[in-house]
Amino acid sequence: MFNTEILKYSHFAINKAAEYILNGEIIGLPTETVYGLAGRIDNIDSINKIFHIKGRPQDNPLIVHVSDIDMANKLIKKPMNGILEKLANKFWPGPLTIIMDKSNLINDVISCNLSTVAIRIPDSRSMINIIKKINIPLAAPSANISGKPSCTSAFHVFDDMNTKIPLILDDGNCEFGIESTIINLSEDNRICILRPGGITLEDLYSVTKNVYLSDFVLNKRLISKCISPGVKYKHYSPSGDVYLINGSNYSFTEFLMKNIDTSYKNCAIIFKNDFLNIENIDIFYNGDLNDYKFQSKNIFSILREIDKKSYDKIYIRAPKKIGIGLAVYNRIIRAADFKVVDLD
Repeated sequence: MFNTEILKYSHFAINKAAEYILNGEIIGLPTETVYGLAGRIDNIDSINKIFHIKGRPQDNPLIVHVSDIDMANKLIKKPMNGILEKLANKFWPGPLTIIMDKSNLINDVISCNLSTVAIRIPDSRSMINIIKKINIPLAAPSANISGKPSCTSAFHVFDDMNTKIPLILDDGNCEFGIESTIINLSEDNRICILRPGGITLEDLYSVTKNVYLSDFVLNKRLISKCISPGVKYKHYSPSGDVYLINGSNYSFTEFLMKNIDTSYKNCAIIFKNDFLNIENIDIFYNGDLNDYKFQSKNIFSILREIDKKSYDKIYIRAPKKIGIGLAVYNRIIRAADFKVVDLD
């Protein structure tokens, strides 16, 4: 049990955070995507603490964060080359995670007994400065209780991790608000997007047209091995039942009027220009229909607010699957455990 402290970003906070990590503790750290639970990769006790504190399934691998490509190359079997190196040079530091064959510096707990490791360079002064200070890569999954909506502020982390970790470093709200894009090189040498994020399909197309979405992104699939974070389990979800509704404002409204059960506590997430006048349903707005960046930055905050208010049924009008909107759609469909209603 800890008396969890929140410290604003400063040289003092970085030094204190680094000291905790070097001593094997887990702390809350901001990145440009979401806040993470960070621990040093060369301490098996630290890695086990991450799984325990989050309640994370033991077959859900961790992403390793590094400060530069040289550090990344030490963690993989062969130095990066070809299209993966080209993508890393263009999008690192940034919200792109690449899965590659691991070296013996990655223990099996981090990779969940896979032969691969997921690596990225975050665009975060907090995490980069700490990694450089200790010269050790950090494993850092999202700082929420496993399965719940991710944390995009230090206060979200405090809600989930108070007494579980000694320190949360506060560097404001996250820029993207959703986790990184995860890619790997498929057997036919194409880039496969396993989880969409801040680096969009369109961004990757600007480098190579040889890229495609995994079936896991938009469809429920039973898999025996969790090859990447964000592909196997229900994620990002408040306690109530979540439903993703594909349709116009008009059809969405009609659907709710016909199907709402007033014996439940109901809410809906819609867009700011939508009109929804139905009794016994509370409304949350997630920006303009075409403002995908706003939606990504705010979706988890809204889901966390909904969770605090203990709604039974949550109906979400689907965002467009364009740009980072695809990543928002992916998070919602997983929060809904693929309960989707297609209206139009």
